[in-house]
Amino acid sequence: MSSSSKPTVIIVGAGLGGLTLAQSLRTAGIPYQLFERDSSEASRAQGWSLLLHECLPALRKIAPPSAPPIESISVTYQTPYEDHFHMFNGHTKEVYLSFEGPVFADAANKRDAYSISASRSKFRAWLTHDLEVNWNHAFKGYEVLPSGRVKAYFENGVEVEGDILVGADGSQSKVRAQLFAGNPAGNALNRLPHACVAGLVHLPRDKYSHHTKYGPRLYTTERRRLARVHRSAATPAQLLAYAKQATADLHGDFREIFEETKVEDMLGSLVLYDREPMLCPAGPITIIGDAMHVMSPFRGEGGNAALTDAFELSEAIVNLSSSKITPEAVNTTLRTYEDKMIPRGTDMVVSSRNAGKEFGTRGVTEKLFNRAELGELVQKH
Repeated sequence: MSSSSKPTVIIVGAGLGGLTLAQSLRTAGIPYQLFERDSSEASRAQGWSLLLHECLPALRKIAPPSAPPIESISVTYQTPYEDHFHMFNGHTKEVYLSFEGPVFADAANKRDAYSISASRSKFRAWLTHDLEVNWNHAFKGYEVLPSGRVKAYFENGVEVEGDILVGADGSQSKVRAQLFAGNPAGNALNRLPHACVAGLVHLPRDKYSHHTKYGPRLYTTERRRLARVHRSAATPAQLLAYAKQATADLHGDFREIFEETKVEDMLGSLVLYDREPMLCPAGPITIIGDAMHVMSPFRGEGGNAALTDAFELSEAIVNLSSSKITPEAVNTTLRTYEDKMIPRGTDMVVSSRNAGKEFGTRGVTEKLFNRAELGELVQKH
């Protein structure tokens, strides 16, 4: 194994989980190499936003020295608005659930104020500060060497050795595919009976400004008889017509963004999948984030789950560095991390799946967040 007193870590994937792991290792002085198939941090759209809550204290501890304050990643940074998220009844505008308040709390027990509605692109850029990211490195495969170390191969011919290989390469993980090559069920994704129809809308200030008071939000409607469309065969016009039909009875303040969407701005559709986490085969390889536990978006927990994985794994690796780096010690460290992560990840995947089953049914919000739980949920986050 490594002649150093600290393990060397190879990270495949510079998404939120991989970057957070790299920052955590950098902060702890653990050597790492980070590889990403994208050509740069801005080469691919990162989606819109995610709500950060319980991970904020840990993120502050690994804040890159050259990075701006973490509140700069907020979608409302340098605007008159505070970060907030509301869940509305789409018909009546009744607020079911609300996260709001300053991005930082003055006291540790004011958990309801610990939230940032983070721009995904700003967050990724913030996490890349002070990191050496090897861009344009598409993962090809790995080999466990006789010494117990692992060698990673990339499509551009680069080869690197380390004590630990971490796959943070998303739901279609190539690391996971090889790791479970002898157990196809371990790499399989569970197809869910849901698909997303996505589009963009461009609104002038006079039409958009009143939406800012609602902040990032989620609408719920009751499931009704709708004309069915085959997602892969449907034209953009058919998808837009379906979206407008599905939202026809929303409150007028909410429906406007759908009515103003143009056919040419439709982005298509996406089928949803999930995967419950499982113990990886013995050896110096593990996976985090979507590579480990793919989950549907109905509870909004995927991003925070990836960050939690990164923090817990980095803590385990730091503890490993205090002992002799042997194949047995590495395997024990990784499997112990997985033993801790699997119950948490499984609960998130199953809860998100069950939330999807209830979406669009009568009383959906009461079923997902009953009134007795609302106060506890807000206090927790």
